[in-house]
Amino acid sequence: MNKYLGLLIFLSLGLLRLQGQGTTDAQRYRAKSGEIFFHSADSEQANRFALPARAGIENAVGGLHDLVQISIETALKDNPTSDSIESMLRNLQGEVSLNSIYPEWSNIPFADVANINGTQVLASAFAVLSGGIGIPEIRPYVQFYSKASGTWMLVAEVGTEFAGTAFSMNAVRSAVPGELWYLVWGRAIGDTGARLKMSLYALDGRQTRTVWQRENIRGGTVEVSHDEITLDYFEPMADGIAPPRHLRETLRPGQTGLETFKTEYLDQ
Repeated sequence: MNKYLGLLIFLSLGLLRLQGQGTTDAQRYRAKSGEIFFHSADSEQANRFALPARAGIENAVGGLHDLVQISIETALKDNPTSDSIESMLRNLQGEVSLNSIYPEWSNIPFADVANINGTQVLASAFAVLSGGIGIPEIRPYVQFYSKASGTWMLVAEVGTEFAGTAFSMNAVRSAVPGELWYLVWGRAIGDTGARLKMSLYALDGRQTRTVWQRENIRGGTVEVSHDEITLDYFEPMADGIAPPRHLRETLRPGQTGLETFKTEYLDQ
């Protein structure tokens, strides 16, 4: 009887381990995130929330970054698709993903599995948050992976210019043969001018480059399609006295990056 009881306990523990494999990383992520980021609107609870010292925050942010990267690298081994990688990231981060906190301003996490020059690649983006939900500290990570060597490798991690922004990422048409282009744009959180910045990155399967950048776009909003980007913003007058002009600028991919195709003044 003891032998059978022991076997039953062994099989039960094994079943529990198997059932827990799919949620372990998500549980770990959210538990660690909860130590450095308070995302509840409950003011009484917020008053009791205490951040660790700066060194502790940096260690936690690094640990969360590494957990996401390991999860991406693991998922890449199993016939990855854009949907499978993005779903994994959303399940991993859950309610503490950037899109969950700022659904109207961010589509992050983001993933795009593609082929360029005969090489399978992944463009991905995620954020690690700390502080409080009002004006959180946002650490952006834009990563490019390549299978050029036969195994998946991280070839670049960029995007530090989007720190503190609710940022988004999308593929756009490349104007340069042999490259994939990705536009990243972000709106500063807690900035009364709601300033926007944009960066365009290229990936050729082995390396990345920054094609084009623009920043300090006041009150900017962006609409992105594969072939065209619409930028709506306010341009201060040179004398600083007259009210700023409301502009809508249409951009299209060109040899130098995103080039202005049309500009409309909406307040005239």
